Amino acid sequence: MATPRKIAAPKRLQILNLSYKVRFTDDGEMAEAAGWCDCTKQEIVLARSQSDDSLADTFLHEVIHALAHGYALEFDNEEKVVSNLASGLCLFKKQNPSAWRWFNKL
Repeated sequence: MATPRKIAAPKRLQILNLSYKVRFTDDGEMAEAAGWCDCTKQEIVLARSQSDDSLADTFLHEVIHALAHGYALEFDNEEKVVSNLASGLCLFKKQNPSAWRWFNKL
């Protein structure tokens, strides 16, 4: 049986009209965060040592921060909103794989 081909992580993302660099780093640079989004530098930084589930959540979390910045959205508690949206979307994707595949083909 053939081994599934591993898809490379993105090095750049288009978020609205901006190009963001995606960078992976060791935990030493991360302090207590699993990732961060620097909208000024247009860079998303992710801790390399995360599990796949955690990495997916962190990646989406930082993308949502970039979208919120790009749309100039203001929340009373942005971190809570972003965290809940990222986790909810990751869980939806995991619980509904056929719906997610259908959505990706639209």
